[in-house]
Amino acid sequence: NIIRLLDGPYEDLLFLAGRATPDMYLYGHSVNVCILSLLIGKGLNLDNRKLLVLGYCALLHDIGMAKILDLAAKNEKFSAAEHNQIKKHVLYGQEMLRKFTGISEEFKLLITKVIYQTHERKNGAGYPEGLKGSEIHEFARIITIADVYEALTHPRSYRDLIIPHEAVKMIINNAEEDFDSEMVKVFVEHISLYPPGSYIRLNTDEIARVIGTREGLPTRPKVQVIIDASGQRIAAPKVVDLSAAPMLFIKEPVDETKMKLTDKKLALELKAMRWWVKGL
Repeated sequence: NIIRLLDGPYEDLLFLAGRATPDMYLYGHSVNVCILSLLIGKGLNLDNRKLLVLGYCALLHDIGMAKILDLAAKNEKFSAAEHNQIKKHVLYGQEMLRKFTGISEEFKLLITKVIYQTHERKNGAGYPEGLKGSEIHEFARIITIADVYEALTHPRSYRDLIIPHEAVKMIINNAEEDFDSEMVKVFVEHISLYPPGSYIRLNTDEIARVIGTREGLPTRPKVQVIIDASGQRIAAPKVVDLSAAPMLFIKEPVDETKMKLTDKKLALELKAMRWWVKGL
């Protein structure tokens, strides 16, 4: 179904992928990484069979965390020893997948190989084997980008999130060391420098939510202006395609939860939209 949804306008799907699950982050994380991985896969023109396998790998990439859920849900930063324990989730994932029934051995071996490599890095600084470049499976290289971006843009119990624009910049800046550069290029082309669901301040000082991307124009997305220059909610939000509005441009990205708004209801709504909350 995700593959099918990505065949059409996919901005709404990316907007939903920006939300987090409040009880256990892994639930939302796994689905979000699947969505982002398939977006990259489609951008690389993978056929439907490969996309299906990629989707399964992405959805299951952190399955080994099921063995250490209490540690994963810890409300503090991990100690060195705990971090080493977290790293073992790729081994636990292998063990769990080997017990799967109802799928071919070939398919099982492929999924096991891919999820084992999703924390490897282009320069060999990853784990568990320190693989480099093309030694890492194509699907694992895709999932790595999706996994890092998703983790950066979603809160953890011990830290706040990084806004999408800054996370995209971090991915770009680390492309030569950590990621497949061509895959990063495809990722940015499809998610843009201002991803759907993120917020920006226009040169008019109005605040807008990004609701659409424009291929080849990463700084000129389609936006919905929701707050006027005085900080008040706009009764009838207006949609502006910046690619067709030369006098308007993005002044800066903003963290919508840290704006000083007099409209307390709006401030609460903006914070709630980061989570899977009933009715939003």
